[in-house]
Amino acid sequence: MHVVLKFKSNNSTLEISLELYKTIVIGRSKQSDHKIMDTLMSGKHCKIVFMPSKLEIFDLKSRNGTLLNGLRVEHAQIFVGDEIKLGDTILSIVPEKMDKAAVESLTFCGAAKDRQSHGLKLDFTGARMINQKPDNTYANERKIRKTIKELESKIKK
Repeated sequence: MHVVLKFKSNNSTLEISLELYKTIVIGRSKQSDHKIMDTLMSGKHCKIVFMPSKLEIFDLKSRNGTLLNGLRVEHAQIFVGDEIKLGDTILSIVPEKMDKAAVESLTFCGAAKDRQSHGLKLDFTGARMINQKPDNTYANERKIRKTIKELESKIKK
């Protein structure tokens, strides 16, 4: 069983076949498994894991974040029909190039309107954010994340 992922940016398209039990790191750096030249993508932007009956994405503390269907996520399950934005690059699943079992296991089993709220992990602020703000809205994210961790450690004491 395998999944085919399509990365589309302004000037190029790349398709990657991911086998079961495999993990890949996507980003701009040479240390990434799949290097994508997108100036808004971090060196190691995200990690994608294909396990039996699920495909998951993990943001690797990227500067511009990982957006799943317009929501910024740190970790989420990906289904056929989802659109993931990594910088200026759009990632999607290509069901036409996959076997029937893989497509069925990665198809959301509820109503399409329920997909947006199903199983999405909250981002670091504890809120689901819709990408309607300019990119610089998240520029101070690391500073805020550090402040939150400091406050949490004080509370625990």
